[in-house]
Amino acid sequence: MKKRYINKYCYSMDNMKVCPKCGSSNITLYMGGKFGKYECKNCGYIGALVIEKEDEIKEI
Repeated sequence: MKKRYINKYCYSMDNMKVCPKCGSSNITLYMGGKFGKYECKNCGYIGALVIEKEDEIKEI
């Protein structure tokens, strides 16, 4: 995840993708993203649906 700086005192992390089946964040693009699907390396789920969690803004 990348840090996105809001100003010199705060930053936000990019959205984290998690598996809808097991909740793991070990998600990669399936077949290089050619088919618009994701693959969970923990449970083997393959599908277009993933859950995106927003992180809170953090102060430095």
